[in-house]
Amino acid sequence: MRLSFKESLIFFTLRCVGQLSLRKLHALAAFVNFLLSLFPLRMIRFKRTIYINISRCMPELTPTELKRLVDDTTFHTIVRMLEMMFFWFAPLDKVKALKWETVNEEGYKNATHASGMITLYTHFGAWEALNYYGGTHYSLSTLYKPFKKAYQEILLKIARERFGINMFPANVSGIKSLFQALKSGKCICIPCDHDPGDNGGMYVPFFNIPANTTTLVAKFAKKTTASIYFVTAERLPKGAGFRIHFIPGLEALRAPNPQDAVRALNAQMADMIKLFPEQHEWSYKRFRRTRFGKHGFYETEALHANVAIGLIGGIAMGKTTAAQFFANAGTKIIDTDHIARDLTAPGPILDQITQHFGAEVLASDGTLNRRNLRKIIFENPEGRKWLEALLHPLIRQQAEQEAKEAPGPYSIVAIPLLKQREDYAFLQKIIAIITPKDLQTPRLMARDHISEAEAESIIATQPSIEDFTRIADIVIENNGTEAELMVKLQAVYERLAREG
Repeated sequence: MRLSFKESLIFFTLRCVGQLSLRKLHALAAFVNFLLSLFPLRMIRFKRTIYINISRCMPELTPTELKRLVDDTTFHTIVRMLEMMFFWFAPLDKVKALKWETVNEEGYKNATHASGMITLYTHFGAWEALNYYGGTHYSLSTLYKPFKKAYQEILLKIARERFGINMFPANVSGIKSLFQALKSGKCICIPCDHDPGDNGGMYVPFFNIPANTTTLVAKFAKKTTASIYFVTAERLPKGAGFRIHFIPGLEALRAPNPQDAVRALNAQMADMIKLFPEQHEWSYKRFRRTRFGKHGFYETEALHANVAIGLIGGIAMGKTTAAQFFANAGTKIIDTDHIARDLTAPGPILDQITQHFGAEVLASDGTLNRRNLRKIIFENPEGRKWLEALLHPLIRQQAEQEAKEAPGPYSIVAIPLLKQREDYAFLQKIIAIITPKDLQTPRLMARDHISEAEAESIIATQPSIEDFTRIADIVIENNGTEAELMVKLQAVYERLAREG
């Protein structure tokens, strides 16, 4: 194939970089990482994606831990790009001379000699190192995604097949060929944490966020008795070499229900990533779509949770469903009901409540009997005011503090019965979920198994739809099916992402 001047220049540059030692490439990556640290996060697209992924997949990290992990991951992302050229173009004896440590390879070898092997590769560690090790130590067949340009595909196949890997395109024909190789007892490799596109996947949680996940592993596992192993290459410091981990797949990967098997796949991958998370490819846009279409997960320009958004609505209007939607999309949810429960756990505040209302508000184990307290304040408006005066300032203070510390572009503060906007002055926006009374009443009756009279008496004590819409910036009318509500929530999610 005749190459253009530009293509020839790209080949020449890649080949030159590939001649450097891995130690020098690590040093070069450290220098580039230092230069990138001098620029604002929003100016470096791939680093911004790293930040968004980590902050939403690992919300338990402190700001200091988050920054350190983002910086370390950025370094490994740069190394990954440079070492690709090393494995493509460096002399084979130079690659072989690296330190190659293994963990549990004996178990993998023994399983391979049985009835074929399903080897699972992920966007984790040094997968070009796996191509070398798998190709030179095992008879490996795998899938690859064809490039749009022919010269790129030829480059990829030549670079990887020099290690002896048999490669099939990731299409129907290639998958059939891969399955035939497995049936004949060969060792095959399946990339298992990519977005499989519109076909061949299902949405299951990955770090508690719905992700379009391949079902190919579950299908192959169901049709064969082949062993299943995750294999990943951990980079050793300063370009010394690699440590190859051979990790047996959980038995749940063979679950009869495909959704259970795919859930197990994502759960085991997440556990693996936690071993050395800085080497996961967090720059990959794993959550770029949802089952409802395009996802606004990566579209926001804001990179700090200085935007707190209220979520309000009456009982049985759909607040919980809305909150779960935003949580599944990686947004921090601050639930004031949960804060109230924590505040009223056995301790000084519960003691005050007990002294005011009497011992009947306590359960037999000394905790708050919420049903009894609810009944008391329902019949005693003055008692309700006293309780609100005690708890609401503490709840508001805790919610505001959690919003300031939350990762991501914004947080959702669920405040079911907010009546006045000034009570939560730190909220920049408020979303109201509303439902007409003729739908709200039967929904509450069905949910709580109560009579119509009981449902209406509860609804009567709450703010009206007019009260909610008066203080809301965004109003979502939940007057249809749950799927229809999800579509409306997706539209709001994307709007918030654009607005940052």
